[in-house]
Amino acid sequence: MTTRRALLASMLGMAALGGTAQAQSRPVGDIRIDLSGLRGDWSGPLLRAIDASLRRALDSAFPNRGAGPTLVVSVDRVTLAMFAGSGYNHGGARGGGGSNDGTDYMEGRLTLVGRNNAIISQQPLLVSQMAAAGGSWWSDDNDTRRVAALANAYGYWARRQLA
Repeated sequence: MTTRRALLASMLGMAALGGTAQAQSRPVGDIRIDLSGLRGDWSGPLLRAIDASLRRALDSAFPNRGAGPTLVVSVDRVTLAMFAGSGYNHGGARGGGGSNDGTDYMEGRLTLVGRNNAIISQQPLLVSQMAAAGGSWWSDDNDTRRVAALANAYGYWARRQLA
C-alpha cells in the first residue's frame, strides 16, 4: 500500500510541476502594437480606443517584461455586430463581413521577433465576445466599451498562446 501511495504522490507532484511550467509564459522583452491593418476601416476615436485598450490589456497580461524577444501584436480586423442580439452586421466602416449573430471579433497575429529582426514564431489569434460584453447598447460609449472588452480578451489569449 505504501508503494501505491508513493507512486500516486510522485505522479501528482509531476503533474503539479508540469502545470506550473505551462502556466509561465515565454519571456517577452518589448511589446509593439501594429494596427496598420485596420487603418482603412477604422479611424479617429475608435482606432485610438482600440490602441489604448490593447496597450492596457497587454501590459496587464505581460507585467514582468525584461530580456527577451519583442512581441509584435498585430490586429488586422475588428468586426462589431450592429448591436447586442441584432443578427445584423455593420460591414464597411466596422471591418466588414462576419458577425450575423451579435458577436464581436478581433483578429490578427502574434509575432515574436529576435535579434536582427529574425522571426522566432508567428501565430494567428482570433477572439470573440458577445456584443453585450460592452454593457448597455444604448450608451454613447458602447462601441468604445466593446472594443475594450475585445482588447482584454485579446491580451488574455495572447498570454495563453505564448505560454
